[in-house]
Amino acid sequence: MTAVAFIPARQHSHRLPHKNLAELGGTSLLARAVGVARMAKALGVVDDVVVSCEDGVTQREAQGAGATTHWRSADVRAADATVLDVVREFCGAIRDPGTEYDLVCLLLPPSPLRTLRHVVESRLLLREGADAVMSVTPFRQDVRYACVEHEGQVKRVGGENWTPETVFLKHDGTVIWARASWLNTAKDFYDGRIVPYRVPPEESCDVDTQIDLDYAAFLLGRRA
Repeated sequence: MTAVAFIPARQHSHRLPHKNLAELGGTSLLARAVGVARMAKALGVVDDVVVSCEDGVTQREAQGAGATTHWRSADVRAADATVLDVVREFCGAIRDPGTEYDLVCLLLPPSPLRTLRHVVESRLLLREGADAVMSVTPFRQDVRYACVEHEGQVKRVGGENWTPETVFLKHDGTVIWARASWLNTAKDFYDGRIVPYRVPPEESCDVDTQIDLDYAAFLLGRRA
């Protein structure tokens, strides 16, 4: 089976401007993702490493890190375009006619704690009958105690049917392995037979704010 490591790199981010180019340990989040993808290629886990970009600065960063780049159309540069939209456009606009990928390994740049081990271990879970493998990690806080403000009052979100044994998970951006044929028809990344790949909290950080970036630096420091 042919596989591509696909890295979507949007130019703008509302809460952390130019997030994908933010540096951690002297290396941008985008270059970190490309670095892991290139190691996977050297190991034969993927055949190509492609970064989807929409601006020249990101393109140069990706190419400098050793990736091939794919320029997004105006449709998927829109603010409401989803990652699934971006992946689908790429799969439908392969560079060379007749070239198709069976598998897509989706690596989001804001997950800088990703290692080659995560990519390989998750790939082994994509067995017959599964549409995709998604990395998940526990919520850092117990969502059963979440509250909202409603009409000036604090209200519990709910959870009457939850038990103490319930474990709440979330996708952390580390990796998604998906069959290209499924991506073309799925309504979203949860629409199918999705196998969980569990990432321990100390190996997971989804950078969305400066505090997240600082926390990622802390966790990386613990590895040293």
